[in-house]
Amino acid sequence: LDAEPDIACWTGEHRGMAAAALLLSLYYLVSASLISIFFSEPPDDSTDIRTIPAFLVVNRALEWLQAVVGTFFSEYGGVAVGASLVVSSILAFLTRYWQPTRNVWAVNHWRFVSFCAIFWTALCSLVALLLEDPSNDA
Repeated sequence: LDAEPDIACWTGEHRGMAAAALLLSLYYLVSASLISIFFSEPPDDSTDIRTIPAFLVVNRALEWLQAVVGTFFSEYGGVAVGASLVVSSILAFLTRYWQPTRNVWAVNHWRFVSFCAIFWTALCSLVALLLEDPSNDA
């Protein structure tokens, strides 16, 4: 919708496309979450990089939610940035608390660092949005 500013969301021809996108996104969330369980950590295998199922499901759901908020509320920059702040902080906490990749410490460490970097970037973006001069449209 950013590329076509004359089209309003959920009106006219866009209503069908938006409904289809929302339904397919919901299908993706459910199917990807169920399929991700097959890549979970088996109790007796310590030779492969595996992740606990609960983290995979929560990670997929939160990232999907962030993508939906960013897509449907793109005209409100603060909402999308706020969603990024919330999602990255939850995932950083869960990574530190659950240690989702049990047998490889470095994967957990770098996953945590990347979520912290995403949080920091979103925080800086939010501050920039809040300090932006609304009279400066250039």
